[in-house]
Amino acid sequence: MTDVFVATLGQQPEAITVALDALMDSVHIHRSIIIHTDPRAANLADAYASLKSVLDTDYSIPVEWREVRHADGRPLSEITTREAAEGYFKHLYNTLRELKQHCTVHLLVSSGHKPMSIYATLAAGALFGHADRVWVVLSPDHVIAPGKFHIKSRERRHVQLVDLPLVAARFAPGMAPENVEEFLTLRRDARTLFMVKLSDEERNVVETLMKHPYSTNGQLALVLGKSPRTIDNQLSSVYGKLVAFLDSGEHVKDKKRLLVDFLRNSG
Repeated sequence: MTDVFVATLGQQPEAITVALDALMDSVHIHRSIIIHTDPRAANLADAYASLKSVLDTDYSIPVEWREVRHADGRPLSEITTREAAEGYFKHLYNTLRELKQHCTVHLLVSSGHKPMSIYATLAAGALFGHADRVWVVLSPDHVIAPGKFHIKSRERRHVQLVDLPLVAARFAPGMAPENVEEFLTLRRDARTLFMVKLSDEERNVVETLMKHPYSTNGQLALVLGKSPRTIDNQLSSVYGKLVAFLDSGEHVKDKKRLLVDFLRNSG
């Protein structure tokens, strides 16, 4: 797997090269991808031009520039409407999903555009595995200043490249939705997203439990024509998957009630 550096370009392009310099001290970056909106727009033109000049001059790694546009091909300059936000997220999601098939991704979300950072982090949370990273740059304001694309050695102690903790993706490796519409549907329907994690037998037991929520495991066994031990084992597996899905609930004593309440209130 090769390592690729991905950054969203906002009005602080200096953060991109500062982060890249810090990352390259410990990681062999094979290429960089800069995701940006309309480079001719007044709010981005200077940042785009200055960053492009520095990347072309100071680095030997290939750089790919990916412009986000509206669905109909019109330039996108600001994320001020729902249409623009969904278009931007779709572009990020598809880009990261494509890269994840053959690269380890290092995503920087510290270039001065908060909506971009939010959508990039959301996409990463859905797609990233254990080796991928979302990075933020932390420093006093005077260290990363306009036009200061590289930090002198004596000031580097003031700059921190921080690995942003992500909630683990709730998709099995390689099974993230292929399109944004499917992803958003699953995000809205937690019940569906959880049920696809179960085996056919586990799903059958859970669906029977939902029809008979006050049944004992022995009664469920009679309904399904299985042994009580089999039902115990299958529900135990389901409870473990539920706790992992929710990132909580391991200390709840009545996990059957937790399961029933979750499925009733989700989706």
